[in-house]
Amino acid sequence: MDVIIVGGGPAGVSAAIYLKRLKKEVLLISKDTGTLGRTGHIENYYGIVEPISGADLFQIGIAQAKRMGIMVFEEEVLDI
Repeated sequence: MDVIIVGGGPAGVSAAIYLKRLKKEVLLISKDTGTLGRTGHIENYYGIVEPISGADLFQIGIAQAKRMGIMVFEEEVLDI
């Protein structure tokens, strides 16, 4: 494992995707949707044409990471 990323929001998933494109082995750990999941709707976000819930955006990002072969653990990190 080259990189472990804690947090599955847009920044964490984007980092994981770019690292995977650089041929790094990436583990993404995300307990849940976090603040993003509590967001009612998101608009004016790159690539999003119609308003979308934060929870849906989170799921789209995680699905994209998994499609690229990124390991995703749905766990809570308690200590580093």
